[in-house]
Amino acid sequence: MSGDQDGDVLELGGSRRRLLPWRPVGRWLAALLAVAALIIGLVAGYLGGDQHGRAAAAVGPAASAAASASVGGYTLGQSGNQCSLQLGSGLQLGVQVTNGSSAPLTVGDIRTILPMGGLTVTGQRWGPCGELATSSDEADRYLPPGASTWFTVTVTVRARCPGPLPVQFMIGYDQNGKLEAVQLPGFADLGQVPYRNCPIH
Repeated sequence: MSGDQDGDVLELGGSRRRLLPWRPVGRWLAALLAVAALIIGLVAGYLGGDQHGRAAAAVGPAASAAASASVGGYTLGQSGNQCSLQLGSGLQLGVQVTNGSSAPLTVGDIRTILPMGGLTVTGQRWGPCGELATSSDEADRYLPPGASTWFTVTVTVRARCPGPLPVQFMIGYDQNGKLEAVQLPGFADLGQVPYRNCPIH
């Protein structure tokens, strides 16, 4: 087989085919391509992970601040202090509200909510029960962080006793140029409020 020194010969069913001799260059080329693909994959993975880490680091503090603000103290809330005073056929009801946030705000509009009816609102003002009305009672109230103020509403009771009737409030306020509103529980019912010839329960 003197003509076959340059390569191997494969015989298949009477036909002869020459196989190319093994060349080490082809193997090195395949190895280099595999290494290059591996390096490209590693670099792409590192850059993607690094960018993700940088984005997380940039967003992290803002997200934490937003989360702490959302789970922190209330902005405007009812302190728990209440007052009441009967004025002839009218009943004056007051609650104290407090700025529980770390920024000042200005309280403005008050809307009285009467879920069960039975009452008619005849007036409202900033200030506690029983104070003489002044022109400043109609003005908005500025509340620094932690400060409180009172507001009162006067209602006419249409039933003999106001006992089971709830009175709630919607308070509008402005903080950092943003208008917001909060609904306060007010009085769950008027059973604890003294009213002539009516039992307190």
